[in-house]
Amino acid sequence: MKFDKGSRTFEGSLYEYVDDPTIESVESGIQSGQGVKFPKGTPAGGTNINVVGKNLLYIKQPLIYVVYKDKRYVSGCEVMSNNYMKCTAPTITGTTGSINEEHPEQLEYGFEMDNVTSVQNLSKKLNSPYLLYPDPIYEPFGEEIKYYKNDYLTINGQHLDRASQESDVVVRIGIGFCNVTSVSRQQLTCRPPAEQPLNSLSDDEEEGSTELPDVQVIVGMGNNLKFYIGKLSYSQPAALNSPLTKTALYGGIAIITILFLIFIAFLIAYRRKSTENTRVLKNMQEQMDILELRVAAECKEAFAELQTEITDLTGDLTTGGIPFLDYRTYAMMILFPNSEHHAVLQFERPELLHKEKGLRLFGQLIMNKTFLLLFIRTLESNRYFSMRDRVNVASLIMVTLQSKMEYCTDILKTLLAELIEKCMEGKSHPKLLLRRTESVAEKMLSSWFTFLLYKFLRECAGEPLYLLFRAMKKASG
Repeated sequence: MKFDKGSRTFEGSLYEYVDDPTIESVESGIQSGQGVKFPKGTPAGGTNINVVGKNLLYIKQPLIYVVYKDKRYVSGCEVMSNNYMKCTAPTITGTTGSINEEHPEQLEYGFEMDNVTSVQNLSKKLNSPYLLYPDPIYEPFGEEIKYYKNDYLTINGQHLDRASQESDVVVRIGIGFCNVTSVSRQQLTCRPPAEQPLNSLSDDEEEGSTELPDVQVIVGMGNNLKFYIGKLSYSQPAALNSPLTKTALYGGIAIITILFLIFIAFLIAYRRKSTENTRVLKNMQEQMDILELRVAAECKEAFAELQTEITDLTGDLTTGGIPFLDYRTYAMMILFPNSEHHAVLQFERPELLHKEKGLRLFGQLIMNKTFLLLFIRTLESNRYFSMRDRVNVASLIMVTLQSKMEYCTDILKTLLAELIEKCMEGKSHPKLLLRRTESVAEKMLSSWFTFLLYKFLRECAGEPLYLLFRAMKKASG
C-alpha cells in the first residue's frame, strides 16, 4: 500500500482470489421417500435449513431469501465449514387463507452472497422449489393436569413434521427440557427429566413450593411459535387412603350390597312366579287331556256313522259307477273352462279352409323351439298383453303341443328357468312363484300337469276322491 510517497508491503498471508461460492443442495425437515431434497418452511419460520456447497467460508454474512407474492423475505445463515452452512427459514408475513398441507405453496428462493448471481433463483437451477407448509399446531393436554406415568411423554398435534424435525423443536418442562426423540405427522414424543423440574427459578428460593411445571413447545429459533400444553405432575393422583376416596369406597360397597339384596328378592319372586305358572300349566294340561278324550270318543262315534254311510256309497258306486269324463271333454274344461263352444272345437268352419295353409305353416313354426320362445317372450313384454290373453295363448299352445309332450316339457324347462331367475332378481317374493298364474309359462305348467294326471286320476285317485266328495256332500246335506 502507498502512503504519500512511501510504500509498505504486507509480508503475511497473500491476498487470495477464489471462485464464487456454489450451492449443491438445500434441504430441511424430514426427507420424502423418493430421495428428492427440498427446502421447507412455514409462515412462522425459524426452522433449520441445511446447505451444502463450496467456498462458503469466503462470504462474511450469507443470507437466504424467499419470494412470496413478489416480496422478498430474508433470514441469516451461519457458516459451519467451507462446504456446509446452516440457515433459518425466513418469517413470511401476509399469508392469507389456509395453506394446503397436501399441496404446499412452491416459492422461489436463493442466497445473497456479496452479489454472487449464481446462487440466486435456485428453484429453477436445482429443480427444488421452497415448499411453504402451514404452521404446526400442538394441542393442549386433554386434562387439567397430566400425570407422568412412563418413560416418555406424548404430545398430539397437526402437521407436525411437514417442515420441521426433532432438532427444530424444543419442549420445556418448567426450567427443564424434555429430550425430543421423534416427531410424526400428529405426535411428538420426548423423554422428560428423571425428577420433576421447578416451574421457575424463583421456586428454588421458596422452600416447599408445590406449583406444577408448565409444559411448553417451541418450534424454530427465536420463539416464533410457542405453544402452552398444560401442567405436568410426576406424582400419581390422590391415593386410596384419602378421606374422599374412603367415602367413595364405602358408598360403593353399600350400593353393591343393596343391589345384591334386590337381586335376591327378584330371584325369590321369580321362583314363586315360576312355581305358580307350572301349577297353572299342569291344570291346563289335565283339562286338555280330558277334552282330548271327549273329542276322541265323539270322533269314534262319528266315524262309525260315516263308515256305514260310505258302505252305502260304495254299494251305489258298484251299481252306477264313477262318472268319468272322456279325455277330450276333460282337457277342454281345464283349458277353456268358461267356453262351451270354443273355436278350437269347430273344425269345419268355412273361413278356416282358406287359412289352412297359413295355419299349417304357423304350426310348423310352433315346433321350432327358438321361434316359440321368442314368440312367448315378445307377447309377455307387451304391457297391453292382459291376464286373460296370457291364459288363452297358453291354452292354445298346449292344445297344439299335447301330442308332443317331450318337446313341450323342454319348452317348459326353459321358460320356468327364466321365470325363476327373473323372480330372484326382482322385488317379488320367491314364495309367490307359481301361485298366481300371471305368466304364460305358469299357465302352460298347469295345463301340462292336467294332461299328465288324467290317466292317474282315472286309474288310481279318481275313485277315492269321488267317494270323499260324495261323503262330504252327504254329511253337509
